[in-house]
Amino acid sequence: MPTCPNCGEIVMNGDPYCPHCGTTFRWVEEEYEMRYSRGARRPIEVRLLDISIQAFYRNLEKLQEPNHITAGIRNSIDISKVRDAKVNIVQPYPGGDIDISIIRKNKYFSTTDSIVYDYSSNEIGRYGFRSSFNGLNDAEWFRSAVRKKESITGRKFHECAGGYDAHWETDRANILELRPGCKVVAHFIKDEYSTIGYEVDFKDHRLKDEPKRYDRISAGDLIMDYDWD
Repeated sequence: MPTCPNCGEIVMNGDPYCPHCGTTFRWVEEEYEMRYSRGARRPIEVRLLDISIQAFYRNLEKLQEPNHITAGIRNSIDISKVRDAKVNIVQPYPGGDIDISIIRKNKYFSTTDSIVYDYSSNEIGRYGFRSSFNGLNDAEWFRSAVRKKESITGRKFHECAGGYDAHWETDRANILELRPGCKVVAHFIKDEYSTIGYEVDFKDHRLKDEPKRYDRISAGDLIMDYDWD
């Protein structure tokens, strides 16, 4: 006999709502999912936006999911080395996968780590990151350093890549560790398959001298290099 997940009282299969507390249900293959209404504890969709990194773990309780889910997120995302960041948490419905975005930024660039926490497996299902370098591209010292490197090497500036550091350990524990360091590389076109990258020195406002070759694999590169004929 099923019970109401809100008040714990017994309900009948197919009941549209709990006769004791008023919680409404959506029944799926003889099981139900809560659709909180009057007296609700949470809405169908939860959107917790612009949370400080220090409040990340305790805000997980607002999802009102079982303890093993919130504990799984805490154990899978290590933020112990991060001091300044914002977090967005979105869950479209109870029991759904949880989208978590962690945004770290300074005056030169920002990095967003995007995590999809798989509810059914209780672990990180997907991870990716992206960085924006608007502030750096607008800095006069950086533009000057790029022009100097273009003049010396004869190669055209392509783009910046990198950002704040993170490591997703999938081999053993499936843990994402956010690290305090950062690295940004300015890429110059070598040929259609590769670039030459120089690390950005934010302290001395220059591009370091030691070059490194990189494959061109960004989405923009794939479009540029595609033979449209």
